[in-house]
Amino acid sequence: MIVSLFPTPLLHSEFDVKPKLLNWVKEYYRTGEHDANSSSCGWHSKYTLHEDQSFLEHFLLIYAHIAHSLREISEAPFTVQSMWASVNRPGDYNYSHIHAGVDFSGVLYLQAPMNCGDIVFEDENARFRYNWKIDDEIKEDLTIHDSVWFHPTPGRCLIFPAHLRHKVEKNNTNEDRISIGFNLKFR
Repeated sequence: MIVSLFPTPLLHSEFDVKPKLLNWVKEYYRTGEHDANSSSCGWHSKYTLHEDQSFLEHFLLIYAHIAHSLREISEAPFTVQSMWASVNRPGDYNYSHIHAGVDFSGVLYLQAPMNCGDIVFEDENARFRYNWKIDDEIKEDLTIHDSVWFHPTPGRCLIFPAHLRHKVEKNNTNEDRISIGFNLKFR
């Protein structure tokens, strides 16, 4: 008998992206500062977007959506430790990384054309499975995967444990992929 241990929750929801939010990020991108300390080859705003008064209206809507989503797994209060906007231009991608020092992380896609780069979650234990001889059907039943990917779509919101290694594949379009990232800490 094979038993699957320690599954990893990932919250998937849909957010109603208003044009006003997307336009705000596009304007901020044109005038905002870039944070070079990032896993991204693209543009990345400062990590304090949630503290920007001009973003407050949007932050409150995003916060409410996050809170609603998190209720599926916990009633514990949480704080937003950081929030940032990302613009990945054609050819840009994000290196494989984790978010240390926080409990959950997430991404909210605002603009995501087809083939703009999937987010790929990687199982760090996969390196120990290279010689396993488990039938593919059993692997599927037990959700034993080396990696799992999601296509970005406008409004898709993913919230996941911050220790979960992930990367974003290369944007293979002629348009920008635009998203809001965030880190959360339970109190």
